[in-house]
Amino acid sequence: MSTQFGYKADFNGVGVYVFKHKGQWRMQSIFNTGLEGLNVDTAVNNLTTPQNHCILYDFEDGLLDVKYKVVDAKLTLEYSFGEDDKFHECVKEKKYHGLKQKGYVGISSGNPKN
Repeated sequence: MSTQFGYKADFNGVGVYVFKHKGQWRMQSIFNTGLEGLNVDTAVNNLTTPQNHCILYDFEDGLLDVKYKVVDAKLTLEYSFGEDDKFHECVKEKKYHGLKQKGYVGISSGNPKN
């Protein structure tokens, strides 16, 4: 299984990805069970679920701070473009059953497909 998106295609847990798609930078959370395999098409298809991603308007390059918070198996993601910028909400209390299990947090950035 080749890695097209993130650290490895068959990761187990919740991954946070920053990538460019259709000319816009996006941040997205994806839950994977380790057996399904994750490729670019699977990730992009998840963009149709509005509660698990956001568009990073006014971002082209530079510093991107990310806050990753889990409370009661619900993920909240916030981002900031640096010290002078406030944090903006991206994902709010998205429930993932896998967040109650032990595992790893994965964060990846790249541009696998425009």
